[in-house]
Amino acid sequence: MENGVALESLVVDLALMLITAAIISLIFKRFHQPLVLGYIVAGFLISPNFIFFPTIVDETSIEPWAQIGVIFLMFALGLEFSFHRIANIGSTAIIMATTIILSMTVTGFVTGKLLGWSNVDAIFLGGMLSLSSTMIILKTFEEYHLKKERFAELVLGAMVIEDIAAVFMIIVLSTISIKNAPSGIAIIGEIETMLLLLIIWLAAGIYLIPTILKKLHHYLTDEILLIISVAICLAMVLISHMIGFSEALGAFMAGSILAGTTKSSHIDKLIQPIKNLFVSVFFISVGMMLDPALLIKYIVPIIIISAVVILGQSFFGTLGVLFAGQDLKTAIQAGHSTMQIGEFSFIIASLGTGLGVTSSFLYPIIVCVSIITIFITPIAMKSSNKSYLFIVKRLPQRTMAFIRSYTSKNKVEIDKDPDWRNYLKKYFIRTLIATGAIFAIILMGVKGEQLVYRIYPSEHFKIVMAGLIIVLLLPFISLINRKPGDLYYKLWIKSRTNRLPLILLRGFRMLLSAVAIISVMDVIADINIIIPSIISVFIISLIVKSNFLKSTTIKMETRFISNFNEKILKAEKEKRHKSENHDWVDEQFYIVTFRIKHLPPKNEIKDFCPRDKFGVNVIRVIRNGKYYSIPEPTMALRENDIVVAMGTKDRIGSYLVFISSADYIENPKEKPVTLRDYTAAEKYLDIDPEEEIVCCAIIIKPEMQLSKKTIQSSGFKEKFTGLIIGIERDDLPILSPDKSLVLENNDLLWALGKRTLISNLLDRNMLDI
Repeated sequence: MENGVALESLVVDLALMLITAAIISLIFKRFHQPLVLGYIVAGFLISPNFIFFPTIVDETSIEPWAQIGVIFLMFALGLEFSFHRIANIGSTAIIMATTIILSMTVTGFVTGKLLGWSNVDAIFLGGMLSLSSTMIILKTFEEYHLKKERFAELVLGAMVIEDIAAVFMIIVLSTISIKNAPSGIAIIGEIETMLLLLIIWLAAGIYLIPTILKKLHHYLTDEILLIISVAICLAMVLISHMIGFSEALGAFMAGSILAGTTKSSHIDKLIQPIKNLFVSVFFISVGMMLDPALLIKYIVPIIIISAVVILGQSFFGTLGVLFAGQDLKTAIQAGHSTMQIGEFSFIIASLGTGLGVTSSFLYPIIVCVSIITIFITPIAMKSSNKSYLFIVKRLPQRTMAFIRSYTSKNKVEIDKDPDWRNYLKKYFIRTLIATGAIFAIILMGVKGEQLVYRIYPSEHFKIVMAGLIIVLLLPFISLINRKPGDLYYKLWIKSRTNRLPLILLRGFRMLLSAVAIISVMDVIADINIIIPSIISVFIISLIVKSNFLKSTTIKMETRFISNFNEKILKAEKEKRHKSENHDWVDEQFYIVTFRIKHLPPKNEIKDFCPRDKFGVNVIRVIRNGKYYSIPEPTMALRENDIVVAMGTKDRIGSYLVFISSADYIENPKEKPVTLRDYTAAEKYLDIDPEEEIVCCAIIIKPEMQLSKKTIQSSGFKEKFTGLIIGIERDDLPILSPDKSLVLENNDLLWALGKRTLISNLLDRNMLDI
């Protein structure tokens, strides 16, 4: 009977909420006001604080619906803002978010102290005032169709960063609250746990989820896709909650992972009705918190804090965008969009109240401030252009000239040496991913060992467990300890001053690998540190030389990159298919031609043009007017030979730096040309038809000898007299692939060779004609 009464009250409350919201939202729509404000008004009307309207039966039953609203809105936000999109606006978003968070945290703390509040109340106030409302901003942008505007993208990018920062803030404030003082060790421990969560989500999610969706493609009806998407979202939410973090973070990460798949747009359409329903309930629940009695009692601090939020968020938001080099109009529009506090502020306020460390008045004040600033937000967005014109008219000409000069010079970050910038970008991304995976494996291994050791206390088990963890670490240690690439050698040759930093960067990776192995053996197996140190050196040496580990890590990395860039890669492929010529690969390679003035110390092609260092192939040697195409690596070069080398644009650039430093080579007089242009010009040359260079594509099939073999072990060049110059796998183009790459079924393999290449492939039925 009680269950029946509970169900009846739930249905009655939900019906009252939605009927009231429907009527109020229609009125607000009629007068061109944001629906968010209508939902808040509807919530106030049905709350116990407004006696002239029917009141809901059970206020507590509304809270779960509101939480679901937060989850689905954050999930939808994640779907729209993939890591690629954030990366495109990353610098401005980071600068804007950092400026607002730091400035408003200090401003909020000072405001709290001036109001006579305690240190803890002031700290919590600073945290709450530093976070704008992603939901309010997103919903208002949707209402006014502003999401595609440049300033809107910047603001939403900054809000994503704020939401992630908010989770760290909650961790720090929780620790401060429990200990009543900041504890560095406790905070670091909590942050480590959160990093572990993020690493597992990103690595496993990006590696597995797109792959699974591809395999299930033929079964994914709208109904099944919706169920799978919601299941992934709620699973992430559950994991986040179990570990002790915000459910909103789990929902956002789920959406971010799915955002990189080709199904993201379709998932977003399917999820919209569900999101709109539950989000409306969330804002209704916010409106129910509005209490006129509290508003009157704390009217002075409410007005002061509201003014601080409106002026502070607007000023520091504008300042942050200007710091990033954006123009004044964009900065003001962005600043006017952040004049509110929202959902994370509620979470921080309830955290302080729940732990009993903040005063009882803080939560209702923040609710009132939030509602006031939410009402101000759409008005502020509408008036941003007027504010810009007002400010421009009143700013001194010198100030405006300085702003224009500053923003025009700093819109694009310019590095003095783009090679260093590109090298460090690749270095740190790969190192960060591998280190995160290593850290996650070690942490999970330690926790697993402790759990099993309680049941089976054996020292032999510890050694076995340590060995198992090290085996799991091997692919990631191999990932960061591969042989240096072309950029490394380009920087090495370019200047002697580059060599020490390059050696130190390589040494850091080796040290990191050694520390990982030593830590496992010391912590789990409890072995004397000297023995693990010796073992770690031995293991790292084997890893560097192991082709098996190299091929494994290349395969893992290729799948990760393919899944991470799935949507972009598919769009690029569709673009190529729309064009009449699909043979895109011959436009991605460049040809450089140079003459040998006198014999080098080592004159064989393999020494003269080391492919392992530069990723460049010698595709032709011209000697006394005779053409030798696709020469053997052991071919000896002579004086006055003309050498034709091929590689990607970056690799040719690296190789040009190398050959320009050699006094036995005549610097190229002509700029590099594409492979397509080079082969097209062959018809004007007096060349033996058998020495003409051709490019063809092969689809790898299970019955072929090449299938499941590395490029090196396949013996492609020896069997078919050609070079494998590119592979397309799951829409991912892999140019100048490593010889340790394993050829998979359905790979589109691009080969370059003489005319005999075509006949050899035809003889083995490897070309589809």
